[in-house]
Amino acid sequence: MEQSQRDFRRPMPDDFADNFIAHGHDRILEEIHRASWQTIARWIGMLPDDVKEAREKFLLTRWPNGRPGPNRRSNYVLGNRLGRERRTGV
Repeated sequence: MEQSQRDFRRPMPDDFADNFIAHGHDRILEEIHRASWQTIARWIGMLPDDVKEAREKFLLTRWPNGRPGPNRRSNYVLGNRLGRERRTGV
């Protein structure tokens, strides 16, 4: 009797949808459910669209003018700011 890999996958917890609405796809979900990021991503893919829309509505209640803009941390690499090069007087 052969078993496929799907037989060993961890099922989605009952309270995962509520936690996803409250926290989004964040590392906190990995800590709450003690699951890897691949498992969390699979569970999010299994969620119905109305749960994902509820997450968007939740974010709009937190930020009425829309989500915050791009993250400023993307301008930094290893503590150094990306952008224009400084010209030296050489």
